[in-house]
Amino acid sequence: MQLWLDLQDSDLPSKIDSSEFSSAVDLRIGHDVYISEDYILNKEGKQIGAHFRIDDPDSQNKARCVIGSVEWLMVECSNWTMIPLENLIADADGTPTSIAVKIVDPKMISGASFALDIGVDAIVLNDEIQLWEIGSVCKSQRLERSP
Repeated sequence: MQLWLDLQDSDLPSKIDSSEFSSAVDLRIGHDVYISEDYILNKEGKQIGAHFRIDDPDSQNKARCVIGSVEWLMVECSNWTMIPLENLIADADGTPTSIAVKIVDPKMISGASFALDIGVDAIVLNDEIQLWEIGSVCKSQRLERSP
C-alpha cells in the first residue's frame, strides 16, 4: 500500500517532508502527479487515472464504470462509509486498476487499509502528522502481510 501526500493546493512547506514520515511518502500530489476535477495526470500531463467524488449511488456507479480502463482510480467520499469503497475494491480486484482514496478522518485509515482483507492500493493524506502516524502504521502492517 502506498501513501500519497496531497500538497496540490498548498503553498506552505510540507510538515511531513520535514518530519520522520518523509520516507513513508510514495508520491506527492502537486509534484509527482496532479489531480483535476476528473483526472489524475502525470508530470507530462498524460492521464494515468480518474478522480471521482462519491456523494451518492450514482457517483459510485460512475466510478465503478472506469475500473479496468484506467491505471488509477482516486476517490473522495463526502459522507464517508466503507460500503462504496468496499464495492470499488471488490470490482477492481483482478483488474489493472489500482484504488486510491483520500482520507481526512484518522479513524477511517485502518478500515480502508484492510477493507475486504485486500485494502486500497494507496491512501491520500494531507499534511497532518496524526494522519501520517496512523497511515505509516497501517502501511507497515500491510507490508508484513505481503508474501
